[in-house]
Order: sequence, then C-alpha cells, then structure tokens
Amino acid sequence: MRKMLIPAVVLLAFAGSVPVLIGQINAQEASPTSIASVGVSAVLMGSTETDGAPGYTMYLQELTFEPGANIPRHTHSGTVLVWVDTGALTFTVYAGELVVTRAPVGDAAGVVETFGAGEVAVLEPGDSSSEQGGEYMVDNATDGTTITRVATLGKTGAPFLDFVQPEE
Repeated sequence: MRKMLIPAVVLLAFAGSVPVLIGQINAQEASPTSIASVGVSAVLMGSTETDGAPGYTMYLQELTFEPGANIPRHTHSGTVLVWVDTGALTFTVYAGELVVTRAPVGDAAGVVETFGAGEVAVLEPGDSSSEQGGEYMVDNATDGTTITRVATLGKTGAPFLDFVQPEE
C-alpha cells in the first residue's frame, strides 16, 4: 500500500473542483472548511496539547457530510472518536477494528460492537465509534446531511489523516 500524507489539521480540501489547502487554525479562527473530499466540511472547535500525553494534541471538530460525500480509505496517527448527531455514516473497515457503541435506549447503556477487516458498520444518531491504528473509509449513508462530532488525540504536528491507496 502507498500512503499519501495530508498536511495540516483540517487537510487538503476541494471547494467545487478547485483544490484549496487549509492550514492549521485556532479555535478562535475556526470556520467551515472542506476535508478530504467534496461534500465534507470541518469546523475546528478547539485543540490543546496535553500534559497527560506528551507529544500528542487533542482536537475537537464538527464534520458535516453532504449527501454522497465520503472520506476515502485512510488511517490516523492516534485515536479518533466519532459521535453521530444527525443522519448516518457507513464505516468500511479495511484493517484493524472499529469499536461502535450504540446509542443508549432508555436507562440501558449502549451496546458495544466490534467490526473487523472486511466488515461494514452503520452509525446512526447517538452512536459513537473508536478508531485506532486501522484503515477505514467513511460514507454518508443517507440522502440528507449527516453531522458528527469528532475528537482526535494525534501526534503533535502529524497529519490529521493519511490517505491509503491499495497497490494495484
């Protein structure tokens, strides 16, 4: 496999068909931007270096997926937690695991499911997932807009994600 590094926290983006490089931004400067693919926009809600994990930075973002939008096959330098607010996302697992916690029902805790390579998970409102060290593709699973909150603990200065292209 060949990896393509994407610099910056809020990545290489496409506004229509014109590429736009978005650099690192502070929460005070946060504004809607596109990440990874046409139809996916990100707002950096905040970031901080952590005393508890030297060399790592925590980020909080809101990602909005328009109908048909996706983030192609990729990896992360750390741990990513995704929570679905509205709509639904399909995660395709290529390597590693995706741990999904289903939305709680009543007073019962959410059911935890683990998806491995070759499996597909659909997250709906209130569901969350944890990615760590695997390879994934994410698609908007609805005809409407999907909104998520994403918390990331990644190596300071590392790209938010690395795109992965299978060898031919």
